[in-house]
Amino acid sequence: MLQAATSVPAEWLQMRSGRISVGYEADLVLLNGNPLLDIANTREINTVILGGKVLDRVLLDEILIAVKEANDASRSIDIKEYIKGSIRTVHRHED
Repeated sequence: MLQAATSVPAEWLQMRSGRISVGYEADLVLLNGNPLLDIANTREINTVILGGKVLDRVLLDEILIAVKEANDASRSIDIKEYIKGSIRTVHRHED
């Protein structure tokens, strides 16, 4: 299954990626647990290697905080106020 998302499409696209080998491009996501044993382990990211740069868990958390703060700062309306008068009750139609 992992090959279906990595080496197989890379070979089909004739790219030098999709596997960890000398001469291949490799962006990696390193997990704390085996996703084949528990799919929830895909959420336990330890380190990302992207374009030759290592982003450890501390840096990833800093990035997530910065993105959240930027997102929160860009909100110009409070969604609760926006939908307050728009919520309506849907009645079931029974045959």
